[in-house]
Amino acid sequence: RDSHYAAAEIEAWGGEVIFAEDGPPNSGAPFLGDPEMIFSLEPPRIDECPSLLRILETIKLLKDESRDEIPVFGVVMSPFSVPVMQMGFEAYLNLLLGGYRTGIFEKLMAVNEDFCVRWSNAQLEAGATAIVYFDPLASTDMIPLDLYEKTGFEIAKRVMSRINGPTATHLASARTGKAFDLIARTGTAAIGFSGQDDLNELKKMSTGRLALIG
Repeated sequence: RDSHYAAAEIEAWGGEVIFAEDGPPNSGAPFLGDPEMIFSLEPPRIDECPSLLRILETIKLLKDESRDEIPVFGVVMSPFSVPVMQMGFEAYLNLLLGGYRTGIFEKLMAVNEDFCVRWSNAQLEAGATAIVYFDPLASTDMIPLDLYEKTGFEIAKRVMSRINGPTATHLASARTGKAFDLIARTGTAAIGFSGQDDLNELKKMSTGRLALIG
């Protein structure tokens, strides 16, 4: 099996991963079927998760092979976007929009942030040059800008301040659009953008602030 796939984190949480012959592994049914389960949720221990240990071993091998001549990137799912796989899209959007009782969103983000920081730093310690922060829900293709500003933006700032290396934010090819300025203020060093973004406009906005990654 390939060692690197987004659902490796879900596997670490105890969730299902579906392997296919003609495509990448995907997360299966959400493991948080009842939002109340979040109150008893604990982050996985990296040293007890085979899916994560395989990734760390791959990073170490790439680090040795590259001899510091080629950058090696680690990847983490952002605490704000990974609940799409943990809960399912509809349930998570309901949570974001206040559809469940007070405290559930905050508890989920606290647990996810703790894991994301530890997982990021473990990859940096293994030899990663930088961390790709995978956060598609930051895009205004996904949620309104004001909702991201109150939630994912603040989460990204907290997390990136605790990651011991540079980060690059990736939106899974969703448009950066109006979220660009907020994302640039999270502390990230680079951002991936969509083929539907206005590259000339992004270039103007990014000059002196952060790098653009096609």
